[in-house]
Amino acid sequence: MVPMTYALGTSAATVRTAPLLLIDLDTNEGVTGRIGENFSQVHDMRKALDARACDCVMPDLERIGGVTGWQRASALAAEAGVPMSSHLYPEVSAHLLAATPTAHWLEYVDWMNPLLAEPLAITGGMAVASERPGLGLTWNDDMVSRYAGV
Repeated sequence: MVPMTYALGTSAATVRTAPLLLIDLDTNEGVTGRIGENFSQVHDMRKALDARACDCVMPDLERIGGVTGWQRASALAAEAGVPMSSHLYPEVSAHLLAATPTAHWLEYVDWMNPLLAEPLAITGGMAVASERPGLGLTWNDDMVSRYAGV
């Protein structure tokens, strides 16, 4: 991600200077903007959507306010008609995107796989959310014990 004050090869007139804005999408056809991994709670996302700062949002589950914050963000994205993707936490985000009206992409990283007894399944390029209760996470007790004192 480039700092939001750079013009990204466009004229300076197309760059807005408000803190959450990168480019004016109305004057840059074919240029798309996806922001959100640094939204701090839902009010930052609302500011970005109100300012038309992007055409896709990707809130971070932790920073947006957990599951409740995600649900609020999902409602905002749906109201604005903006696709919503995830940022990290794919084991949880797969469940949340399944309940997101404008779901777009799941950002997938396998960093948690060694700590999980049953990592998120990827079948045919699609994430398959667990049907176990809650978030469906089960820990690999041997790995958790191994790193408990770290």
